[in-house]
Amino acid sequence: DDKKAIHDALDAWEIRLLDALIQLEADISYEKSDGYPPLKIRGKDITKNKVTIKANVSSQYISALLLIAPKLKEGLKITLKGEVLSRPYIQMTLNLLNELGVKTNFESNVITVESLKNLSEPKSFLVESDWSSASYFYSIVALSDLGTEITLSSYKEKSLQGDSALVEIYKSFGVKTNYEGHSIRLKKESQKVSQINFNLVESP
Repeated sequence: DDKKAIHDALDAWEIRLLDALIQLEADISYEKSDGYPPLKIRGKDITKNKVTIKANVSSQYISALLLIAPKLKEGLKITLKGEVLSRPYIQMTLNLLNELGVKTNFESNVITVESLKNLSEPKSFLVESDWSSASYFYSIVALSDLGTEITLSSYKEKSLQGDSALVEIYKSFGVKTNYEGHSIRLKKESQKVSQINFNLVESP
């Protein structure tokens, strides 16, 4: 049953992304059964630039579309149907595109990405570590003795990741975050914890 559930979930993810690509008239066909791998994908120029997809699912395939959008001849306009649950992650992708010189806009439930013919100049980026994985180390420090410290590498103070909210959340558990270059040092400075309520919609 567990294997079937995982299989069905993966199929649903693939189908949603494929449906979006097919709306853009990508040349994709199922080799055996409709809706199931294996697939045959043939390269072609995509001239359509509008797609409508559900908004209440993982941002990963929305980001996948955003990352190819600058290379489409007419750019891309994505209309999201329903409540957007992963807005910080979508915005993170858009901010990265902006840093590369791509013009984007995200208003209400509509995202537009303009075509980019060429990069004006080479860009260098620090590939930031995953703030979600940092949560485990924050918890270790929060549950440890006063003075406990852990240093983690490759984090930015002005991070694009929604889960960088950990810095503020764990202040309530006596954990202070110090930025040192591209590293963060977590230190347990207080034992006082009262009842706390958080809204984590923006921080899955």
